[in-house]
Amino acid sequence: YTGISGGGVVKVTVDGKGNIKGISIDPVVVDPNEVEMLEDLIVAGAREAQDRARKELEREMDQAAGGGALPGLGGLLG
Repeated sequence: YTGISGGGVVKVTVDGKGNIKGISIDPVVVDPNEVEMLEDLIVAGAREAQDRARKELEREMDQAAGGGALPGLGGLLG
């Protein structure tokens, strides 16, 4: 899937799970000699944000489950 912003100057491609696979930035909006580095920096930043969001979701899910095994399931899950 591809998302487009800035009238088409920025394109972000993700897989079916929402993981970023690539970013493309039209050189007209940045120094043409620095486009590839900027793209790499944006991908790295986006991945970090995704990791943080995933960790927060895991923390919230764990908290909602009472911080441990779900009650009443005994040894069914392991």
